Amino acid sequence: MQRSVLLPRYSARVTYRLVFRCRTCGSEPDQLTQVSIERQLLHYRFGEYVDAGPGHWLIWHGRGPYGRTLYACGEHRSELRAYLLKHHAGPHTKSTKTYPSLPPEDYAMARRRARWQGYASPLRDPAEPSGPMPERGG
Repeated sequence: MQRSVLLPRYSARVTYRLVFRCRTCGSEPDQLTQVSIERQLLHYRFGEYVDAGPGHWLIWHGRGPYGRTLYACGEHRSELRAYLLKHHAGPHTKSTKTYPSLPPEDYAMARRRARWQGYASPLRDPAEPSGPMPERGG
């Protein structure tokens, strides 16, 4: 005898907002910088500094031995670097190179890669293909 699993039905969608704060002063980015930072969430970076948007924010993608992802506003970029140099003595933290934030086409590719690797929402679209990962632009 098979039992069907009933999923709850919601009449309204849940709204949410991602909140990013400067590690030093606690300020939040402006709207355009917020969008730029949100685009970085699905991109797989490790031990890299990334410049974000018009607000000149610095994102540290630690992930792994370098800890979590950290954010700094334009005024506190040097404090974030000093903190990382003090607490993580790896070659990545000593780098002076910063990478630009992702353009929209790289963001779309990162989303496709995340879905293909199984990081999609549990409520994924059944019409979405689950075969091999599509190539760039496809």
